[in-house]
Amino acid sequence: MAPILQTQMEMIKNFHLQLQKICTPLGFDSLTVLAHACHETGNLERVIGENNYWGIKTPQYSKWTGLVAKVITHEYVNRKKIKVIATFRDWATPKESIEWYCNFIKNNYKEAYQQRNNAFEYFPALVKYQTKYATDPNYAAAAIERYKWLKKTFFQDKQ
Repeated sequence: MAPILQTQMEMIKNFHLQLQKICTPLGFDSLTVLAHACHETGNLERVIGENNYWGIKTPQYSKWTGLVAKVITHEYVNRKKIKVIATFRDWATPKESIEWYCNFIKNNYKEAYQQRNNAFEYFPALVKYQTKYATDPNYAAAAIERYKWLKKTFFQDKQ
């Protein structure tokens, strides 16, 4: 991973404190959820809208009535990376976003939810089954690398 600025390190640490308060009581490993957010946002540098830390889109068929953000992003089609314009969900506060994310995983990614306190099983489960979280064929491996980097960089022997 590339070196990060002190302000970015503080953002990551502060976001992790919020995750601990909300995710841990729900049985999620807060560092795994942090790794997912950092993987999706480039260490919180590219949050979608105000508070979409996980790249959660709003499908056309969705009844979502909350905030949205249209963003140029990329998808993998037949293992080829292409640019697309997509509509993403957004939330007014980080707390709303975190709570929604936890429920989203619980309700839509059962296998990942069962592994929510084990990053090494959680990330592969997000992309292994019929409902895939991401189209990137290297998604799980990259997210696990982000988890290991965060643990080494910020939380040596603290988790």
